[in-house]
Amino acid sequence: MIVLLSGAFLGAKNGAYSQFLYLLLGILGLPVFAQVPDAPLGFARIIGPTGGYLLAFPAASFLVGYLIEKKKNYYFVVFSMLLAEILILSIGVMHLAAFYTKNMLEAVKVGAAVFSVWMIVKVFISASVYYGFSFLRKNNS
Repeated sequence: MIVLLSGAFLGAKNGAYSQFLYLLLGILGLPVFAQVPDAPLGFARIIGPTGGYLLAFPAASFLVGYLIEKKKNYYFVVFSMLLAEILILSIGVMHLAAFYTKNMLEAVKVGAAVFSVWMIVKVFISASVYYGFSFLRKNNS
């Protein structure tokens, strides 16, 4: 959700920068990545099975920010965030297929299908948070 909200609230460039900073901190070994049993720390996480998803964060944040800068109605915000989630899953699945499963169908099964319901929930919660704060900010101005 933070990837989506960083682009929405910070804009395209700053949202992407925030995600590059997140990746840099994780690569340097700070415990910022999600805690997964037996997962390596630091740079090894980027080349591990979840590396593709992590590397997609700056692009996804940029995409959300760029699209929302163009149009801010609720449905377009949902659409923008859904596209960003699809981008993250696509890059993550391609990374899995290229380096781990060697099979695109298997990579989709283990790397995208299991997250699809959560992805939809996350998009609607993120869009509602963004739109709610935007509405409050507009009414308090």
